[in-house]
Amino acid sequence: MDIRTTPSLAGAARLPMFAAIALFAASTASQAQPFPVKAVRLVHTFPAGGPVDFVTRGAAEELSKLWGQPVIVDPRPGGGGSIGSEIVRISPPDGYTLLTGTHSGMVAAPLLNTSVKYHPLKDFTPITQMVNSPFFMVANAQVPVSNLKELLAMLRAQPGKLNYGSVGQGSSTHLAFEMFAFTAGVQALHVPYKGTAPMIVDLLSGTLQLTITSIPTVLPHIKTGKLRAIANGSLRRSTVLPDVPTYAEAGLPGFESVTWYGLFGPAKLPPALVREMSATALKALSSPALIARYTEGGLETVASTPEQFRKFIAEEYDRWAKLIRQAGISLQ
Repeated sequence: MDIRTTPSLAGAARLPMFAAIALFAASTASQAQPFPVKAVRLVHTFPAGGPVDFVTRGAAEELSKLWGQPVIVDPRPGGGGSIGSEIVRISPPDGYTLLTGTHSGMVAAPLLNTSVKYHPLKDFTPITQMVNSPFFMVANAQVPVSNLKELLAMLRAQPGKLNYGSVGQGSSTHLAFEMFAFTAGVQALHVPYKGTAPMIVDLLSGTLQLTITSIPTVLPHIKTGKLRAIANGSLRRSTVLPDVPTYAEAGLPGFESVTWYGLFGPAKLPPALVREMSATALKALSSPALIARYTEGGLETVASTPEQFRKFIAEEYDRWAKLIRQAGISLQ
């Protein structure tokens, strides 16, 4: 007699159940692992050597200490900040690819550049605002002006003759100068670059005459006299350049020009991970060494919560959309 051993129906039914339990246990163990368990990639959107690089590398050093894993800075310049932003947008929402997002990439580029299809809140997860950075009007030392009144007189007497640099079409520096020109009723020729560092090379040589930029990369050249700071875009004077007046003090009341940098992840980051990353980021930004580093560079450390940062971005986006419409600014 041929006798075969056949599993009972109950035993057969238990096999998928055991498999499910094993998978659940493995998943739970994986979720219980502290973040991160490997290197974190921190993308930023401008060339090495510029103010965004300065901010990103400072934050990366502190985060690496706290996480116990390398935080690898990855500059991806171009498109006024949109190229690096797009890389992070399409990354897995696991926290291992993050972004130093800027006003350029998160606000100016999507509002001005029709080829940029993302939205800062729909396609990214805000984690914390890192710093505020006032934009300074800076001139090559050979431009024969020493203050804003003289610069405005020169721009009005020779409309379109002076040139100014930005870190790209549709970037925050492009937008800031266009808003300045609109407010003051002047014209200058726009010369876009792929980042601050190459722009400063031409500004120092005299090929470029003017720019509006963050202070960290131009501060050494201002101190040596190769560049001249004309006006400060903040509503109060800078502690690192206290002799440079604000635009309001210099004769352009109501004009403010400030940019910001913040930490983002892709959309759909798990809420628990966002809370964990935010707590670590706030601890990093509270480091006395990092605060001193940023302050010496003319930057104001912010360290906001994800909720505060989300609200801030929404307000920035709506405010600049309105200003762009009013001024009729476009890339065409």
